Amino acid sequence: RRSAVLMRWSAIAVMVLLVGCGVPNLDVEWMTADQIEGALAVEIDALPAEPRAVDGPLRVVSFNVEYGAETEAIAQALQRGAVADADVILVQEIEAYPGENGSRTARIADLLGMAYVYAPARKEGEGTHGLAVLSRSDIRNVRVMTLPDFQTVVRDRRRIALAVEVEGIDVVSIHLDLQLGAGERVQQLLAATSGLGEQAIIGGDLNTNPYAWIDVVPVVPIGAVSELEVPALVDDAMADAGFPANTAGSGPTHQSPAGELRLDSVYARGFEVDDAGVSRDSELSDHWPVWVQLRPL
Repeated sequence: RRSAVLMRWSAIAVMVLLVGCGVPNLDVEWMTADQIEGALAVEIDALPAEPRAVDGPLRVVSFNVEYGAETEAIAQALQRGAVADADVILVQEIEAYPGENGSRTARIADLLGMAYVYAPARKEGEGTHGLAVLSRSDIRNVRVMTLPDFQTVVRDRRRIALAVEVEGIDVVSIHLDLQLGAGERVQQLLAATSGLGEQAIIGGDLNTNPYAWIDVVPVVPIGAVSELEVPALVDDAMADAGFPANTAGSGPTHQSPAGELRLDSVYARGFEVDDAGVSRDSELSDHWPVWVQLRPL
């Protein structure tokens, strides 16, 4: 009997992992920044202090800054080690509040001398919470997509992708839902690849946690019942869509009392990878910055 119960749980977990339980709204499209008004309006400073054309390898960093309150420390961390002097920085979980001296994105960008876009995903208290892109080159063609909604009951939060054009390259910062099966997670991510150019980069916090979910409950670590791994499944889906997993071999990107996980990734189409890694010398966030150095094909 115990064996039969375990087999049943295994089947359920794998099914949930691959399919998920949500009912998606897949009617999604990119909106230009000027189409978004009110509290969620996009904040743009498209010109860096000293514009720099990319005439060699392109260094891209993705960093979930866990609200981004320590702006000076974050800017300092982004000027050290392998993430220093990045051409483009993709930022997740950054916030803005009216009582502060400018948005947190603006303050970090100013300290780094970079252009920036901040796109709020939702209101957070008196402020907002969202995504950003920082660039050492001019920023053009700013777009925002509300990602497919799988109608989870708990933590029902609008998820977005933020796309910009840098040196003719489409660059996307993204933050996926936590409580999704792998199939749903892939749908959310692939939605943001639509309409991108031949050279495109997409990266961020994909929340590729190891759990199988029934609605919003993590029922069991998927590794306990299956050899399937969520990050690898998502990597394979992106590779099939023409976006190789540039940072797949770089190890964990998130730290918590439960252990270390690979939740963050960067994918690129139309590039070859010179090098990639995770910068683990900072304790400013529960995530570590992920970086990749790319060369156009």
